[in-house]
Amino acid sequence: MSELGYRGRAGWFRAAGVVLVVSLAAGFGPASASAEAQTIPDRGAIGSAAEVALPDVHESTGSADPQSRPALIDRRARRLNKRFETELAKSRADSVRDIQRQQGLVLWQFALVLAGLALVVWQNRTPAMGRRARRAKRVAWALLALVSIASFYRFSWNDRNPYNMQIKDAYHYYIGGKYFAEIGYGRLYDCTIAAADEQGLWWVDRLDTIRDLQTMSARPAAEITRRASDECRSRFSAQRWSEFVSDLGWFFDRMSGPVWRWMLNDHGFNPSPIWTLLASPLTSATTVEDLPLLVQVDTLLVLAALASIGWAFGFEAMCLAAVVWGTGFMWRYSWVGDAFLRQIWFSSAIIGVCCLRRGHAFVAGGLLAVSAGVRLFPAVFIGGYALFAIRRYWETRVWSTEDRRFAAGASIAAVLLVAASLAMSGRGVEDYLRFAHNTTVLRAVIIKNFAGFEALLWRIDGTTSLYWRNEIGPGWISLGLSKAIRLGVAAGCILWFGAVVRRVESWEAAALGFALIPLLTSPPGYYFHFVVLAVPLSVHRPWVAVWLLLACAAWQVNGFHWRDLGETFTVASVIAVSLCCAVLISMRRPVQAS
Repeated sequence: MSELGYRGRAGWFRAAGVVLVVSLAAGFGPASASAEAQTIPDRGAIGSAAEVALPDVHESTGSADPQSRPALIDRRARRLNKRFETELAKSRADSVRDIQRQQGLVLWQFALVLAGLALVVWQNRTPAMGRRARRAKRVAWALLALVSIASFYRFSWNDRNPYNMQIKDAYHYYIGGKYFAEIGYGRLYDCTIAAADEQGLWWVDRLDTIRDLQTMSARPAAEITRRASDECRSRFSAQRWSEFVSDLGWFFDRMSGPVWRWMLNDHGFNPSPIWTLLASPLTSATTVEDLPLLVQVDTLLVLAALASIGWAFGFEAMCLAAVVWGTGFMWRYSWVGDAFLRQIWFSSAIIGVCCLRRGHAFVAGGLLAVSAGVRLFPAVFIGGYALFAIRRYWETRVWSTEDRRFAAGASIAAVLLVAASLAMSGRGVEDYLRFAHNTTVLRAVIIKNFAGFEALLWRIDGTTSLYWRNEIGPGWISLGLSKAIRLGVAAGCILWFGAVVRRVESWEAAALGFALIPLLTSPPGYYFHFVVLAVPLSVHRPWVAVWLLLACAAWQVNGFHWRDLGETFTVASVIAVSLCCAVLISMRRPVQAS
């Protein structure tokens, strides 16, 4: 932040110097050259001579020949085009350096995963350890956990990226959450362009396409800009629009035009209304300048999740979870580190399973309901417990006290969250209808970093070729056969899971739900740290820890040999599906005493 502050002040000093020089020149120049005429907005000088009208250029130059106006415009356009190309080249160079740095980091994390694997094998091959050996093992686990967490943050406190936060993610989540009442799910990019256009930012006319979040299709930037100005202003009050423009100005100052060109083709703000409810106290009580501090909430949430594993399953399980979380390639720092409230679902799911293990079924049900409400896919943890409870009822014909408490906690939490979100919005069920529509539209988008069995079928049946390259095939199987395989695998996995839960405890059934996520669906790779829930399962079944660490090592190798993003996540999907199948097989083995 100090560096940003220094750069900001230096920019103001340079601007003040330019204004001073221009003012002096105006004082010694022709009398008709006013100070206002000397300052020509950058925004007006970007386009071609046919598109841009500058009524005051002729007067400001003192020229009697209007033919000089196109030449002036062309010169300024060429200058700003060159500026954009320079920034674009710098952005690409930064991306290359970041990939090279990530590859070096992968080697460190690969070594950490292998060290964790060696510790797991050692402690299970020599169960009868002396006091000194046990102390050495705990020290080794502690050091390994600390170094793994440090590796997630790139072994640096102040140099993780130029902003020490995921500024692109914070833009989507902070701005999208704070102004959700006005922009909803479909107008974040439109209103951002309207604000940038109003402030005269020079790079607006250098944008080629902008994603229309209402349809998830790329549209010409000029078309979005024309419609956004009037539509966005009408959705805000004067005060809220001023706040919106001011908050966006903080991001405009910190990201260049090429970064915005990339970011405005992303996929927008997509959390549920329950996430917006939970985030509203922070977004309404803070300013955008507080973001570097607000993003640390996610760090606290992750640390709380790891601490809860220590509380419920012991010190070594906590350290193993820290190793898995800290060295994960698919959920690395450049995806989810120092983001704005990204980890609510993760923390509530982990703590919920830990509470279930400690006998707090009511609290566990409520926390897992929160996780499912924030991100839909964590509902599989409730589903895993539900399958266990149904099987237990089938065998005993009685709903246990634990089952009733869990159901009560989940139901009460769900009702309170939905009621509170409806009361906060004041729009009834409209927000939930918008969320359902947005989820449906987003679901039709094939993103390259999706990972799971469904993503593998997309690559086999030619769906990805059709979506990414707008061409058919080469599909190895037909779309109809692909759908039949998907439905058959889903049914088979649920039956397989139902057979496995006969041999597990209730909390194990909830945690084991993570194995259904890659088998039934394909979330983006940066959600895959749900595999941390395999750590509690490994307490009595050490083979689960072996498969988990081998999968983490395989993801690291796959990440080091970085190819096209789609190819990388195809291999990552194979690893994820293999891990889940191996865990389900291991859960049928007899329990090993700790």
